[in-house]
Amino acid sequence: VSASLRGFVHLKASIESVTRDANGVTLRHADGHDDRFDAVVLAVPPHRILPLLADADPIEHLWFDACEGHTVHTVAHCDPGPYLRRDIRVPSEFDLFELENGGHGYNAYLNRLADLPEHSGVQYGLAFDLDAELDPARILHRQPHDVALYTEHALARRAEVRAENGHRRTWYVGAWLGDGLHEGAVRSALAVSERLGGRRLEERSTQR
Repeated sequence: VSASLRGFVHLKASIESVTRDANGVTLRHADGHDDRFDAVVLAVPPHRILPLLADADPIEHLWFDACEGHTVHTVAHCDPGPYLRRDIRVPSEFDLFELENGGHGYNAYLNRLADLPEHSGVQYGLAFDLDAELDPARILHRQPHDVALYTEHALARRAEVRAENGHRRTWYVGAWLGDGLHEGAVRSALAVSERLGGRRLEERSTQR
């Protein structure tokens, strides 16, 4: 994929602000230096947009003032306990569990999803809101995620954002513009790429 990219790729860039004018976009980095571009694509949750826009106009405030965010944690683990306690013998890629407190958690069974050996004796999972049921000794990694809070007010202007995407040389992509999942993020990115005259990166198949 990297061979298909053109121009410079800046990793771990810390953008402090975005300013637009008639001729382009200025990105101010945290270290104080500026970069100029023809346009900018913001691939961030909607509650992170206004803090970046140094010159947000009334339309942008209308779109994003009501947007909120929160932090969720996913846990990579190898604990089959949630299945064993419920006598579930065949896990799937997305299993929803009803909890004693009336809430719900889910687990993605990764062996099949990631093409890992299913009969190795180790069952890998990616869980959300199942912390109370997981053996701490079998937790491999805990990852925080800064995500959008999908409220009625936050989504009220979403159709306008899609229709007017590119307003003031500023484009938006992300799962929040679609179904909230990976497919929504990819579809929004492809839509912006097409409108900007971009091309899809070369797809290469892998042989096992």
